Amino acid sequence: MSDEYYYKIMDYENGKLKTLFHGLNGSKTIPMLEWLEAKVAVVHDGSNGTKYMSGWHVFEKYNECQEYLKYFKNLKPKVIAKCKAQYLWSKHHSKANVLLAKWLYVVSITGGKEIESNRI
Repeated sequence: MSDEYYYKIMDYENGKLKTLFHGLNGSKTIPMLEWLEAKVAVVHDGSNGTKYMSGWHVFEKYNECQEYLKYFKNLKPKVIAKCKAQYLWSKHHSKANVLLAKWLYVVSITGGKEIESNRI
C-alpha cells in the first residue's frame, strides 16, 4: 500500500461528506476512514458527452485540486478530502490532471473540522 496521498473535491453538508456526482450504493453520502470501492463502468460526461471508465475522481496534488474549484459556481459546501487511493488511471479528456481510482479511503477534510486517522 502506498504512503502517497491524493485529493478529492467533495460536498460537506450537515456533518456528512458527499460525492459530487456518482454515488455509492445509491447514496451520495460516504463514510470516512474505510476503503470504498467505485463501481467501474463506461459512463459519459453530460448528455452524449465523452465516454470513459468511471471511478473515484482524485488529484495527485493539493494545489491542482484547489485550482479545479474555480469550475464550481457554488463553493459553500465544497471541501477538499485528503485520501488514499488504489488502482488509478487517467481521465484523458479532463480539463485538469484528474485521475480515476477503483478504491478510495478518505483520511481527512479541509474547510471543516480536521479529522485524522491513525488506522491507515
